Amino acid sequence: MYAYFIANYSPFKPAPPSPKPAGSSAQPGALRRLMRSAVLGWQRQRTIAALQELDDYVLRDIGLHRDEIPLIVKRMQADTLPKNTSLKHQHA
Repeated sequence: MYAYFIANYSPFKPAPPSPKPAGSSAQPGALRRLMRSAVLGWQRQRTIAALQELDDYVLRDIGLHRDEIPLIVKRMQADTLPKNTSLKHQHA
């Protein structure tokens, strides 16, 4: 009885892979791309908000104009992403 229990009900036994629902068209990694996009957007908005809080004198001192902030932040974020990473899913 003990051997049967260990063989069939062990908590360390890997669970069988769950089958995909019929008609599932989700691409592998779709949730990861969605989460990454959400995090990058949130980080971008936080950076823009932090720079918008600076006064004009400080912005001039670092070489920025207030109306350039969104574009500069977008470029900064694009420069820090790996070159082979794309937020858009490319269909083959």
